[in-house]
Amino acid sequence: MFNRKSGKRVKAHTDIVRFDRRLIVFDTSGAMEELLPIIKLVHNAHNGIISCLTTARVSNAVFLLLSGGFDRIVKIWDEEGQHLHTICSFTQPVLAWLLETRTE
Repeated sequence: MFNRKSGKRVKAHTDIVRFDRRLIVFDTSGAMEELLPIIKLVHNAHNGIISCLTTARVSNAVFLLLSGGFDRIVKIWDEEGQHLHTICSFTQPVLAWLLETRTE
């Protein structure tokens, strides 16, 4: 889980992200309670298990989510959970995703 305002990790996954193929974007800006408000729920976000999820701050105004799965696909989402792009060039399940950010 990531805080949308700070871009910092609040809680990390230690195993498969979702077996049910759903992508859920929660609002973590308030108090960390047992039940967080859901911003967006995407059914069938992948065609299989979602195995990894990471974030990328592209600029101060742009924050992205990247999900990878057993369907050999990486999907890019905006911070509201809207699908932006799909990368389908993988030949094996995507088990981890690492972004390298470059500063000029």
